[in-house]
Amino acid sequence: VSVGSGSILITGSLELYLPSVTLFDKYLNQDPSSMAIGVTDGVGNGYIIEIPQLRITDGSRPAGGLNTDVVGTFSWQAYMDPSETISIRITRFPVL
Repeated sequence: VSVGSGSILITGSLELYLPSVTLFDKYLNQDPSSMAIGVTDGVGNGYIIEIPQLRITDGSRPAGGLNTDVVGTFSWQAYMDPSETISIRITRFPVL
């Protein structure tokens, strides 16, 4: 299989439990981050989707009540990782 060269824009959003302010601080400081997500398809094949370099482009951390969990909503954009020269990696693990 041949894959041509070109450009790609990879963006996404996520909502997650915030056990600390670290992720929100990365958004405020525009610090780079990375992400890896594991998923399976309908027949059991596994996939790891890795974004080696991303920046959080928008975020909110609603004020919660006393002693309640904090859930943040974030948007992000992937960038080319300078050491790997990739923006995304998808690894497939076939069902056995």
